[in-house]
Amino acid sequence: MKVVLFYIGDFPVRSYGLIIAMAVLLAVGVAFYLAKGTKYREYVVDMSFYVVIGAILGARLWEVLSLRSLVSLCAFCNETKSAIPTRDPATD
Repeated sequence: MKVVLFYIGDFPVRSYGLIIAMAVLLAVGVAFYLAKGTKYREYVVDMSFYVVIGAILGARLWEVLSLRSLVSLCAFCNETKSAIPTRDPATD
């Protein structure tokens, strides 16, 4: 599968971005169809906008909190490991 499908000006349209956009549109369409005959149908499109924004912000927050904290924890562990004196069994 090609990573970059085509360009719009200088902007590359990537295949995974297109797949995610198609999945979001399909999910909104299915939700709109399933809400047929209910009072919630008029809110599906409005709600999907907020869900997508929340998903993007939540994914970014998860990346920042989990990856950076893990990297800083590993760096802290490596620094403290070298500062902790170890016992050499050969000198006992």
